[in-house]
Amino acid sequence: MTDASTRSPVTAEPLSDAERKLTMSIMARWSKLLGDLTELVNIPTGRAPHPIAVEGLNRTRTLLRARLEKLGANCDFIPGDPRPAWLDRVGQVSSLPDRVGQVSNLPSTPPPTLVARRLATKSDRRPILLSGHLDTVHDPSPDAPFRTLTVSADKTKATGPGVVDMKGGLVIALHALEALADAGIDVPFGFILNSDEETGSFSSDRALRAEASRTDRAGARLYSCALALEPANGTNGLVTSRGGSGQCMIEAKGRAAHVGRDFASGRSATDLLARMIIAGHKLTNPITGDIVNFSTLFCDQPPNQVADHAAAWGNLRYHTQESGEKLAAAIQRLCAERTTPADGRTITAAVSLIRPAKPGTPETLALAYQVQAIAAVLGQPVTFSTTSGVCDGNNLQAGLDGWHRSPTGAGSHGSPTRDSQPPAPLPPFPVLDTLGVRGGGLHTPQEWIDLASLVERCQLLAILLSRLSNAGAVGC
Repeated sequence: MTDASTRSPVTAEPLSDAERKLTMSIMARWSKLLGDLTELVNIPTGRAPHPIAVEGLNRTRTLLRARLEKLGANCDFIPGDPRPAWLDRVGQVSSLPDRVGQVSNLPSTPPPTLVARRLATKSDRRPILLSGHLDTVHDPSPDAPFRTLTVSADKTKATGPGVVDMKGGLVIALHALEALADAGIDVPFGFILNSDEETGSFSSDRALRAEASRTDRAGARLYSCALALEPANGTNGLVTSRGGSGQCMIEAKGRAAHVGRDFASGRSATDLLARMIIAGHKLTNPITGDIVNFSTLFCDQPPNQVADHAAAWGNLRYHTQESGEKLAAAIQRLCAERTTPADGRTITAAVSLIRPAKPGTPETLALAYQVQAIAAVLGQPVTFSTTSGVCDGNNLQAGLDGWHRSPTGAGSHGSPTRDSQPPAPLPPFPVLDTLGVRGGGLHTPQEWIDLASLVERCQLLAILLSRLSNAGAVGC
């Protein structure tokens, strides 16, 4: 939902001479922006653990690390955490054959997260945290039809895997930082780059939250705010609030029997699973944005046998964290109500609320108004919107203060590094996560970018970084 009538209460100062020079220098970078975009898009980074995707992720990580180190950043690799075993469906569903989902979604070794930091030389300057992901949803196979960047004849658009989600965002962030450095404008920053956003950020969740919650020696927040490079929502739209997202697996067990000779003694797992899916879908309330959707189904029994095992995987969407927890509890309750061990039927659920809801906060709205005011000076009208889509901005805004909120017990995220006690809460953290380029067709073979946005959004990001850094704090 977009609120096009939202007007900023913040009046931005006109561009200074230095800022005008900065915007001109970014305009002069056009060919380099397009060249870097071409290079990144043509490196396939989708659908790990395909070996080509894993190699592509490693190569991209190395390229970006070199660029960030050249800017003076110190780079660390944060080891990834394992995903919940039930999520990848590789012989991990109890009592199900090892044939379940022969190919997993992620490599056995979780991908690392790259964190680059170039901190302030003055103690009163708080750095700004940038966030981006290297992975895409696209097929990296050599014979896949959608693998490279293609520029339109009029050079206004280009298509390619991940061109807006979010390789265009990575490119404008790099060039904004480099243009600022070339102009002698000191902007301390952190840049966190993960490789599993499109599959839920299970491996990078801890790193994202920890970096957003990083403190200085005095125990205050290190970063003033976070800016994620997800593509703009529509034409320069800023998403100021998001719902949350979770994953779910339900597994039904019954009693096998010959359909013709002994049907009555069987207890169908598929029948039980189907009834549970229907009951789960009835929890959906599109008006509030609370949604239960099961899409991936599995049963490996032949049609002339009463099935004794079946499973389904689904996605949850929720408008608040509390509503997400209620959905998770309701699914567990429905399973318990349908389990009759004495009759040979059981159904269980595993649930992970990996993406906490990201409500619109006064701090994030204040940051959005600053972006809107600067964009107006640049002739880039910005509107605000909300969405049920999720991204790493959800995890960044929640930080460690929200990490304990996933359901506990069987089926929770259950990272082995999670503290048993949540840390002391920090002041609210403003996060905007649609500072990337303009385009559309996300997650499809028609994914495209408005090439003019490479320069325009890079200019906006660079001026924003400069002004936020010089202010020393976000207006909150």
